[in-house]
Amino acid sequence: MALFRFVRESVLNALRHARPTRVGVALATAPGAALLARVEDDGAGPRPAGRKGLGQTGMRDRASALGGDYTPPRRDGAMTVTECRLTLAGPQDQETD
Repeated sequence: MALFRFVRESVLNALRHARPTRVGVALATAPGAALLARVEDDGAGPRPAGRKGLGQTGMRDRASALGGDYTPPRRDGAMTVTECRLTLAGPQDQETD
């Protein structure tokens, strides 16, 4: 659910603020039993440094609360990229009744 919210917020941010013609979403597994979500768009780019919105703060806090990492929007060539990585809980990590 956390990755879904990250993707939804990232896509909405791009559509609201960057006026992209293309938005891409990729989900993958990563080393260390983690899931990685990456959102790319070809819009106007991220806000100037120091101007984080509430959406970014919420994504960072949500990822951190789950032991994950959030990478705020950054330019990578012609694309703006935002990423979130969450570690999957294994059977030994889950609480039992």
